Amino acid sequence: MPFISRVLINKMRDERAFGIVEALIAMTIMALVLIALLGLLTASVKAVSSSKLSTTATQIANGCLEDIRSKDYDSVGISGRDYGGTIPAQETRVDSGVTYTINYDVVWVDDTVDGTGTADADDGGKDYKQVIVTVNWTSNGAPRTLSVSTYIKSKPKQTDPPTVNFVLGTYGDLDPNKTPPDGTVFGTDDSPYKTWFDNGTIPLEAEATDPNSDLVTMRFLVGLQTPDGGYYNINPTNQYDNLPVCYWNPNTIDSSTSAYLWGEGTHEVTVEIWDAHGNRDAKNIFWTIDRYAPPAPTSLVAQAADNSTINLNWQAVYDGTDKVIHYQIYREGPGLGGNFNLLKDSIFTSTSFSDSGLPDWSTYQYYLVALSPGGRLSSAGNTVTATTMFGITVTVSNNKKTATVQWSSPPVGTNVDRFDVVRNGTVQASLSGSITQYSDSLPSGHGTYQYQVKAYYGGNLVNQSTTVSVTI
Repeated sequence: MPFISRVLINKMRDERAFGIVEALIAMTIMALVLIALLGLLTASVKAVSSSKLSTTATQIANGCLEDIRSKDYDSVGISGRDYGGTIPAQETRVDSGVTYTINYDVVWVDDTVDGTGTADADDGGKDYKQVIVTVNWTSNGAPRTLSVSTYIKSKPKQTDPPTVNFVLGTYGDLDPNKTPPDGTVFGTDDSPYKTWFDNGTIPLEAEATDPNSDLVTMRFLVGLQTPDGGYYNINPTNQYDNLPVCYWNPNTIDSSTSAYLWGEGTHEVTVEIWDAHGNRDAKNIFWTIDRYAPPAPTSLVAQAADNSTINLNWQAVYDGTDKVIHYQIYREGPGLGGNFNLLKDSIFTSTSFSDSGLPDWSTYQYYLVALSPGGRLSSAGNTVTATTMFGITVTVSNNKKTATVQWSSPPVGTNVDRFDVVRNGTVQASLSGSITQYSDSLPSGHGTYQYQVKAYYGGNLVNQSTTVSVTI
């Protein structure tokens, strides 16, 4: 028994000693790992700090580039490091306790791909500028450098646009230094500009100004064609105020067609001005050439609308390039003595007209005349004839079984040998031409009935009444 106890005690002592050794070994290993991790942590902190400084340097460099791009081209360096006082050769900036030194360098670049080489006469070998920004700082005791660059090309200066205006005279003003006004019609015998038109000496005059005093060219156009002498080169240092007047000759012949270069019709007259930067201004007026009368209208149609109105319709005719908008209507009929008279002494600007207030059973003839802008009259167009319808009345008996239809008698001289009474599209009776009344037996029941009377002579329809509706 004592032997066994001693053995157990020794065994327990051996096991406890082994536990202490393990603990010492584990602590040693852990210490080594912690030392390694501490070194890694220190390196990481240094790397993060260095990266932050590098990011700050990049932001400073990009900010410098943006500042340079916003400057005027001529102020961004003159030669080498001569910056014209707008960009320093070197400057410093402090951020979070770190000093950044910024160096600027400007060099001129001759673009060899433009085909002019180094002897570029236009820019002296200086196609554009390269600006190099270098940022220096110290990180973890070691110097660091970041370099970025940008290219700057000269941009045209923004200038105010020029202004041009015609020097216009009033209508009939024969001042040779003034342009005839907008809407002038040339070519008529009573025009105050007849002599100018015949001699080809219609003046075109304009004035132009430019805030920057760099006008280059001015041009006149009539119908997209530039008259002889209508294009001017202007010294950019001078204001245009009294260049020679351009004289437009409307009688110029087009050699390719042997016709007038400016034919019948309305022509847009334009004056344009440009400055040295390509800015433009223009003004427009419109002139009309009227040498000949327009063609006669040949599409007139007349049709009775009811027992007091005749509608006229026609297609517009063209006078040169322009659609005619003025017409006169002539009418012949009862009470006019067999003569065509100008209808109401009016000029019509549409292609339709309703001649109303006429008596029924009346026959009229019409023709049209077209007018040019200068008042030249065409010959008479086609003649058309129309007769107003005749009146009709329908009364229903008290028992609502009979409708009495009455209509107007034809005027003296109008022959009718039969009247057809039509109800709802069906002929109910054919009566002698001397009868003007008919009693129609209505079918039983309620309903709506449409009545119309048609007049015939020799089997041909010569007239018809308006339509009357009755409801039972």
